[in-house]
Amino acid sequence: MAGRQISEKQKQFILENASRLSVDELAKHLNLNAKDVLSVLNETQQTTKTELVEYPAPQYIISLRNIMCSKVILYPLLAFGMLMLFFFGYYWRMHPERTLESIMLDYDYAFHLRMTESILETGTVPETDPMGWYPDGKPVRELLPVFLYHLGAIFHKHTTSFTGRSVQDSIMLFYGIFCSLCIIPIFLLLKQITKRYDIAFIGTALAAVMPANIVRTFCTRYRYEGPGVIFLLFNMFFFMKAVEARSRKSTLIYGAVASIFMMLAVGTWRVSLLFPTLYCCVFIVVIILRRVTTQFLAVFSLQSLGVVFCALFYTYLNSQNYIFSHNAMLITGLGITALCTQWWKKEGVIRVEPVFFLIPLAMVLIVPMLHLSSGYESFFKVLLLKIRFSIQKFQVTGIENILFMNTAELSSVKPLDLFKWDMCSWGAIFIIFYPITLLIMRDKNKKVPFGEILILVFFSIIIFLTLLFYRNKVLLSPFVGLAGALSVHRTLLFIRRFRNWPAVAGIAFLAATVIIAGSGWRTGKYISVLRVSMRSYLEPTIINLEKINKDRVPVLAYWSYGYVIQTYAHSPTFLDGLLESPVVHGRLVEMSNLLLQNDEELFYQFCKKYGMGIMMVDKYDSRTQLYTLYAEKPYFQYFQRGGRPTEFGKNCIRSKTIFDPKSLKHFKLVYMNPRFNIFIIE
Repeated sequence: MAGRQISEKQKQFILENASRLSVDELAKHLNLNAKDVLSVLNETQQTTKTELVEYPAPQYIISLRNIMCSKVILYPLLAFGMLMLFFFGYYWRMHPERTLESIMLDYDYAFHLRMTESILETGTVPETDPMGWYPDGKPVRELLPVFLYHLGAIFHKHTTSFTGRSVQDSIMLFYGIFCSLCIIPIFLLLKQITKRYDIAFIGTALAAVMPANIVRTFCTRYRYEGPGVIFLLFNMFFFMKAVEARSRKSTLIYGAVASIFMMLAVGTWRVSLLFPTLYCCVFIVVIILRRVTTQFLAVFSLQSLGVVFCALFYTYLNSQNYIFSHNAMLITGLGITALCTQWWKKEGVIRVEPVFFLIPLAMVLIVPMLHLSSGYESFFKVLLLKIRFSIQKFQVTGIENILFMNTAELSSVKPLDLFKWDMCSWGAIFIIFYPITLLIMRDKNKKVPFGEILILVFFSIIIFLTLLFYRNKVLLSPFVGLAGALSVHRTLLFIRRFRNWPAVAGIAFLAATVIIAGSGWRTGKYISVLRVSMRSYLEPTIINLEKINKDRVPVLAYWSYGYVIQTYAHSPTFLDGLLESPVVHGRLVEMSNLLLQNDEELFYQFCKKYGMGIMMVDKYDSRTQLYTLYAEKPYFQYFQRGGRPTEFGKNCIRSKTIFDPKSLKHFKLVYMNPRFNIFIIE
């Protein structure tokens, strides 16, 4: 069959199926010699190379590159640059400590401080925290990951001997240092994908100076997400290394390390429960692109085993098992789908792969209906609860507000807001430019590297999730930095097709430098005048509450003040900041309904039922709005614009605690300032 004439139809078939069938499989199917098939492919490649001429670099660029790439110059420059980026992140993260005379940690940061202190005192986190959800107590291990507390405790234990810092000061130092280290996995990821130090440094610098991650990880904001992001980035790096490794041993080692970092991420940050789903999305894209390999399946399976280990041994995941049951089914279904597509490629060329996607769909939808998976019912209960109580529109100040879980952190973000100083600043340009480079500048004759597929899927979904929920911006800086570097890299490869490409490359590097410098300048400018302190009037209120409540009786207050009251006033509370808990949500609904009725005796019995001895009232109008939202009452029936009560609402308990506290019989006003009132419940 050597030298046999190949028809145009056969050539077309070879070119269409070259990415999914081997040369031998193509030859067997078409009854041709393998050499003939190879000659068609080589001829096509030669034609492509002729069409896409890349002009060589001028001699001065080659000489400059040789000088800069010498180890004597390259490594010291990189070390100095990375040190400067670390110092930039650390300096601005520690801004609150430099500018505030005294610091009280607000929100859940205060709770995390208290749990870290518990580990230092007792060696462990309490099974149930008696300070929360009085009188029942808050089941900490059942609801929350604990790795952050152990990291903070280890740092304090090993540094306090030479720093002399208190626990609070130690964890602030720890958080400032640790979160600034996110530049390391970003650099490693980009170096792995692009094989270029300069591009890796550009992306790292962009991620380091963008404010989105910095303002979410100030030293006073001691919370799960800082370490969680770093563990995720290291997980992605080792996952990529494992998939692209050249030996089976390296694949297993890197895959195991990737799995460990995934377990660390899930054990540190509750939002990390999202990451296995993101990898499932990568899996789907890989199947669609017909890029599934045995190596990829092995690494993905190793990581899936790590996720299963988390589900079995992380106590707090017992309350989240609906997420893991669905992830487990999706992973299993996708694995079966991938194996089917691998098998089908060898059996013929009929494209039926889309049918196989019914397998994971059936597993996610049908299997739980057979009650074979725990958590399915609770998943939909929580989903309906959030839809019913948390996404509501109402007009109070003339501006329509969308409240998700009734917190600003879970509100949506407008696309143009990504350019604001506290989001991506000038770096947001790459959110637009990155898709353009994918569509226009990509060499369509080459396969997209797996690393870029991984980054693209994560980048796209994280941008979408940030637009939905403000708090996800902590992931923005790293992934916009990664996307920005890949955009610059693809641009440099694309312009090599033009004769005067060195000048264009210089402009591209200059533009990237301006964007990085501009973002860094804006970050420093705005943070330098930012007062990152406890909410207005709250600190003096907490100080006075501690003095008033010498017997440490339980305190009834708005849910978001629970943690700070527990930590600094040393008093148990009725509610705290874990708003997504059905217990907290149920108590808040009960409290809201009683605040909006007129019977003081009924509200007093409610306080005594739960053993409350003191009530702290936030008079701010937004709190009133949220109480009416939780009680599902019409706001304007009870209150006017600005918060003054209507004729109908002037006798409700909420109105009296703000505007007529002396009319209350069982509640004695003992302290007030423009924002808060404190009552003793008699």
